Amino acid sequence: MKILYLTNLIPCPDKPVGGMFNYKRIEGLEKDYSDVELKIIFPDSIVRKPFPYLHWKRDYDFSDIGLTDKKIHVRKYIEYFNYGLKYLAKQVIRFKEEFDYDIIHVHWTYPYAYVAKLVKALINVPYIVTCHGSDIHNLMLRDGHRRLILEGLKDADKVVFVSDSLCGFAKKQGYDRNNFQIITNGIDPEVFCLSDNSSFFENDYPVIGYISDFSKVKGGDLIPSIVNAIDNKLNGKVNFLFILKSKFGNYPVIGLDENRVKILRTVPYNEMGKLYAVMNLLLMPSRQEGWPCTSIEALACGVPVLGSDIPPIREVVPDEYGSFVDINQSDDIVADECASKVVAILNADYDIKAMNLYSSKFSWKSVVKSEVELYRKILI
Repeated sequence: MKILYLTNLIPCPDKPVGGMFNYKRIEGLEKDYSDVELKIIFPDSIVRKPFPYLHWKRDYDFSDIGLTDKKIHVRKYIEYFNYGLKYLAKQVIRFKEEFDYDIIHVHWTYPYAYVAKLVKALINVPYIVTCHGSDIHNLMLRDGHRRLILEGLKDADKVVFVSDSLCGFAKKQGYDRNNFQIITNGIDPEVFCLSDNSSFFENDYPVIGYISDFSKVKGGDLIPSIVNAIDNKLNGKVNFLFILKSKFGNYPVIGLDENRVKILRTVPYNEMGKLYAVMNLLLMPSRQEGWPCTSIEALACGVPVLGSDIPPIREVVPDEYGSFVDINQSDDIVADECASKVVAILNADYDIKAMNLYSSKFSWKSVVKSEVELYRKILI
């Protein structure tokens, strides 16, 4: 069985920690399914002139960026934006002469679901689309994007949503088919597990963690007021650990003693479990999530979650393993509520073994198994 991934959500030399959820899928296929062969086309829409370093401009192997010893090859097409989606579809078809793929798996709906639809119409290759989050939450709110996304989803052999709430949002935007299935993303239980790790802070104060970027979607604009409210509530006896997923971009001025604030960028995936082990609580004030993987990673490491009260987080974080805040209030009220709930969580007695056991059902092994079963069912 030969699978072609069509996606820009994978690690690449200029962003080695990006799209790890797809790399873990690929790793699982390579490890457990010897009858599966996979290659990847990484399309690129346009070179952003102010930031040319954001775009890797040639083919590469995952071994080139230290992720695996195996030669998992990535074909990089540049600037299809200048030629159109039909051009990209023709390139995907031409690639079949080099790699006779049986099925296309699209990760990220726009515009790749539509490209896969064009390919299917021309050479009758089936395709699956996995919707991850912002490609539904944000892009379907744009009229032109929504039309192409809906066309791509309509003709897919299967549409996979990573959460029930994401599927519900797509339906509100006009998706009306029954060709869907829910398959979440996952975690690596060997990386995210219960462990002891000495803190790199100079004190023994509790550590509040935040993992993402400081975008408004992730609630990054709320972080300064939340941090200051927590700091005041705990009389300055608290540390903050920020782990950013990009090497670029600014972060807000926190205004606290630098000895109590650590900011790390692009931490290797295999090192993340050690950093969760430092935390006493994960802060997650997101306005939107597709599938909130950091919350499950935290629970696997025995770290309770303080998240925004939105369906995707509610869907995966049980009440007994954290708390929730309504972020549709004024910033001051959100910050005060967060601070009060942080104190309550820090004083609570959580069953960390139960947290870890709960998280184990979201392993990458089970995710990949579900997807392989889907491939085989379609190709029968």
